[in-house]
Amino acid sequence: MDTDRPNAFIVEAVLAQALHPAAEPTVRMTGMEGGAATRLFLSIRQARILRYRLANLLDMTRAGR
Repeated sequence: MDTDRPNAFIVEAVLAQALHPAAEPTVRMTGMEGGAATRLFLSIRQARILRYRLANLLDMTRAGR
């Protein structure tokens, strides 16, 4: 991921299934910079919306070049 910073920023995305059979799977994203980690938990629906919005933003930036 390019954050326009000189240091590395690592993002890990994991699809996690809950132990309870009725619970939906979740997407866990962990961002690591230096020694600090930040976690974000999303439902499948939230992750899908985020994916489409990011794709739309990327398409708009390509069209603007």
